[in-house]
Amino acid sequence: MTDTAALLCSQFSSQAAEQLFGTASTVKTWFLLEYEGRWEPEAFENSDLPQPVKDHVMRHSVGVPQPRIQVIKHKPRLAPPGDIAFFVALSRDDSPVLYEFHLSSYDDLLALDLAAICAGDPAFEKNRRNEPLMLVCTHGRRDRCCAQNGVPIYEHIIQQAGASVWQTSHVAGHRFAGNMVILPDGLYYGRLDPQSAQAVIDAHRAGRVVPDHYRGRSCYSKVGQVAEYFLRAKTGIGAAEPVRLIGEERGADQQWIVRFAAAGQREFVLTLAEDPAAVQVYSSCGDAAPSAMSQFRLLDHTKNG
Repeated sequence: MTDTAALLCSQFSSQAAEQLFGTASTVKTWFLLEYEGRWEPEAFENSDLPQPVKDHVMRHSVGVPQPRIQVIKHKPRLAPPGDIAFFVALSRDDSPVLYEFHLSSYDDLLALDLAAICAGDPAFEKNRRNEPLMLVCTHGRRDRCCAQNGVPIYEHIIQQAGASVWQTSHVAGHRFAGNMVILPDGLYYGRLDPQSAQAVIDAHRAGRVVPDHYRGRSCYSKVGQVAEYFLRAKTGIGAAEPVRLIGEERGADQQWIVRFAAAGQREFVLTLAEDPAAVQVYSSCGDAAPSAMSQFRLLDHTKNG
């Protein structure tokens, strides 16, 4: 970062009033593997995990929708030796699902049919987990904001939520640290501190989202995330009430038209305006120069039915 931008990237983004909503990564399939070793900037790829295990996971990630591979850990470790956690989460707006496995060694992962798990094979119903996971990004070797802001959050909320909270490698969006993802729903939250992170967890358990810290739902594109944010903010539809993205189309003059279906056969149509290059921010603390980011405005929303 240059001398003219001495702030951390997360501080710069906040002071620039960059919009938080619409910034979640698009992820529909999550592979989460417990790993206590050193997290390099590319934590999974450059880990000391057995190469056949890495090849197995990466090979199966190719054929599934919007995959993401994360390494996770508890600190201090909560499980006994010989119990390695592995999770598969399928984030979607309709019936997201989370599977939990316990391995005696990393090589046990080679026997798991990841394609069948991702396809919802009934043989893995016994591995379905009903309790959500909270992932807090603490990946300091990727960006210092993640460790500086993420570790205090993790240390606070693990006292309340226990083993459901994990430290995780890079989830994207250093400039929004502290970042937390709730699975299987794929809900991204940012600009958190320990107290607001706890408020997010409490709200999630009550079927609500916290708009001030909401980055978006990972199963949607950037535009879909923006539209969902405005939909819930304007209508009061909570997280417990599912909505389904019907479609999005680009209109004239940097406009988008996005359609959602909600319970009761209601259809909502939202018209958004995109302002390209509306703000200049540093994507990472290591950037030499700022980048231009779009911002969005809601022009109209209507309800049919």
